Amino acid sequence: DFFRMLSFFYTTIGFYFNTMMVVLTVYAFVWGRFYLALSGLEEYITKNTSTTNNAALGAVLNQQFVIQLGLFTALPMIIENSLEHGFLNAVWDFLKMQLQFASVFYTFSMGTKTHYYGRTILHGGAKYRATGRGFVVEHKKFAE
Repeated sequence: DFFRMLSFFYTTIGFYFNTMMVVLTVYAFVWGRFYLALSGLEEYITKNTSTTNNAALGAVLNQQFVIQLGLFTALPMIIENSLEHGFLNAVWDFLKMQLQFASVFYTFSMGTKTHYYGRTILHGGAKYRATGRGFVVEHKKFAE
């Protein structure tokens, strides 16, 4: 059953793995844009192509990542809250969270988790941590 396996994947390691992949993709995007800006290639493209007069294309290309990272990640939360509390309350909660910089906190929280998760995978930090309870599972009756 695919959905049961997907549920198992996301309740164990899948959430952190997918989060790590998203954060690494965002890093690749930001560093790619940074490289294009510093190398002069972006300036060369804008000067030597005929698309420089197309203001609509420039606006779409420059704001694409805002829509992808902002709207599409917040849309499921808004829909869920609108089903539970109503559309206006969902929009108000979303605006309140944006004013409290909840998205910035979430971004840095996921980045921190991804860093330590990746470091654990690369350097082998996963091991058994003793809790002091022992290994034997004893079966006792409910009446005891």
